[in-house]
Amino acid sequence: QVKGLAPAGKAWTTASSSGLGMGARLPGQVRELFEERTWRDGLTLLEVSLITATLENLIHSEVVGRVHATYEKLRHHPDLDLGIQDASAVLDTYAAAYVNGFDISELPRASVELMMKDIQQDYPYWNNTLSLLREAREEVAPGRHSVALPDVARMAEI
Repeated sequence: QVKGLAPAGKAWTTASSSGLGMGARLPGQVRELFEERTWRDGLTLLEVSLITATLENLIHSEVVGRVHATYEKLRHHPDLDLGIQDASAVLDTYAAAYVNGFDISELPRASVELMMKDIQQDYPYWNNTLSLLREAREEVAPGRHSVALPDVARMAEI
């Protein structure tokens, strides 16, 4: 069992652990089973590995979904490759919505345009974010002139 994730080497559990913060994405029955199991016995290394893989998959799926929604909001077809300039616009818009806590699929196009116009004033570290996004682009697609949606999603995950 993996212990020591809590003070004094005890098993990692709290009343607020509530399904590892997965909220509504984790079915109630699974959340209850997880909480009961961790409270009673702690977790084995295999169980920690499975939870980690599940979280990674959930995060990846969410990023792909948000990038897909950004493609559609900017009127790009998700099945077609984008030039680097359009891919950067998708990535920038994805990141701006993320740092603002917006669900891009729920924003009217005019609101997205306003968000992008005001992002530097609203988010003081925007230039740093842009630098990180460009580094991610170079890491995923060095020297390429076009990229597909999975490439843009990988850039967003970095």
